[in-house]
Amino acid sequence: MKLILTLIAIPISLLLIAALAQQWRYHRIRRDIVMDRQPLFHDAKALHVITALKLGPDQRLLPGVKAFVDGLEATGALVVYAGKTVITGTQSSQLPADEWDVFVVTQFPSRKAWDEVAASDAYAKLKAGFVNTWSIGMRRDRVQNLMLPVGLLAMRARQIITREEARFPFVLNEDTSILDAGDGVDPVQRRMFLEHLVQENAQYSENAMVIVNFQKDGTAAQKKADAGYTHEMVSLMAEVGHGPMHMGRAVSLEDDVDFDRVVLVYYPGFKYFVDMVQSKFYTGVFGGKQLGDNLSTPTVPILQHL
Repeated sequence: MKLILTLIAIPISLLLIAALAQQWRYHRIRRDIVMDRQPLFHDAKALHVITALKLGPDQRLLPGVKAFVDGLEATGALVVYAGKTVITGTQSSQLPADEWDVFVVTQFPSRKAWDEVAASDAYAKLKAGFVNTWSIGMRRDRVQNLMLPVGLLAMRARQIITREEARFPFVLNEDTSILDAGDGVDPVQRRMFLEHLVQENAQYSENAMVIVNFQKDGTAAQKKADAGYTHEMVSLMAEVGHGPMHMGRAVSLEDDVDFDRVVLVYYPGFKYFVDMVQSKFYTGVFGGKQLGDNLSTPTVPILQHL
């Protein structure tokens, strides 16, 4: 009996050690690469607020965002992440028609705490420093977010055991028509522009990029197609070792918008992302991405520069 218990305990212990190691790895990535200050545990009543900022024509990026961050932290809130927009991605019809420059993620003790700050004169002065601002809330479940890295680890283990075909390293899709956005820009020029953006944003962060997503589910047919796309993307994340940093239920704060969830996903740098979107893997699965509505914006961390 003792031998049986020992044989059972050994694999359980190994699994626990692997799960803890995965959590530690993600924690170090969050702190040292993504520059994300999110505590592993937070009060269940906490409300996360994602605020989009549009800079003025003469407003400098870092001083402008620093003033906003310092002002929020003066209220007792925790600024978790600040990211500079790399390129305008998918835009939602529910938001103001602005090309946002920055996204800031802040943790407030409660919805009441946010409401009090949002109604204050001090916050009105903070917003007045920008051409426009817009905020959405997120109910971030502690357990769900804690288990995300473990779920990716389990998927990676299955990939290894079943000898699943690798998605990475990426193989470039030589067909430049994949970059044709229908806006009259030559696809070859767009490819060169993306490479320029890689260099331009390396001054802020070479090894981290975070995509900010506000998502609304579509029809049953769209959900089915999107599930296939999501499975492939999550499989890639498990293989390479990146993925969601924040996921939660969307909470309308302005304009009575209708989104289902907010998701912030970490990628190991904008160059990685550019290589991915031009790869045979991504162009083969992207058509399955179907949502009822979606804002999707790539950002690079700047909190470390403030």
